[in-house]
This record gives sequence, structure tokens and C-alpha cells, in this order.
Amino acid sequence: MTIITIISLSNLDNAPKFQFVHVDKLIHCLIYFIFYLLVFNTTKIYKLKNSLTISIIFSVGFGILIEVCQPIFTLNRQFEILDILANTVGVFLMVTLISSRNSLIKN
Repeated sequence: MTIITIISLSNLDNAPKFQFVHVDKLIHCLIYFIFYLLVFNTTKIYKLKNSLTISIIFSVGFGILIEVCQPIFTLNRQFEILDILANTVGVFLMVTLISSRNSLIKN
């Protein structure tokens, strides 16, 4: 979570540029795919009920919070609704993977 916050609120003007269109959205998706798994595993360790739902709310909410904070705390980053969408897609891809795995184990 700390790494996501630091990267999201850092100046990335000098970071390498990719030639692939919207590669940043793919990166958002991948980061939140992994982030959701970490949050979900944490809820399982603490044996919280409704781990999937709690993890969805936390992960998507954190992504929205970071986007809202970018124009407030930085001069070079702005709020992008497509970043929130990419984050949410990453979360729900992992939710789908976990749900599929759980249904296979039960059968």
C-alpha cells in the first residue's frame, strides 16, 4: 500500500515513456490485481467474514482515494477516471480468479 501511494503521488515526468498506447492503464490494472490479492490474503489471515467484499471495498476505495489526492498533493498529476476504471478492472479480475479457484476446490 505504501509503495502504491508513493508511486501514485510521485513526479514521474522523468520515468521511461512507453510507446504502447495506454500502457499506464495496463500497469494500473496489474498493480491493483496484485494489491487486491494482498488485501484479500490479509483479511483471510485475520479471519474476517466477507473477505471478498471487504477486500473489494478497500481496494477500489483506496484507488479512488489515491486518484482524488493526486491533484491535491501534487503539481504534475491529475485525477483520471480511466485510472479508477483500470484499477477496478484489476480488482475484479483477481476477484474472478479467486472465486473460480474457490468454486473448483469446493467441487
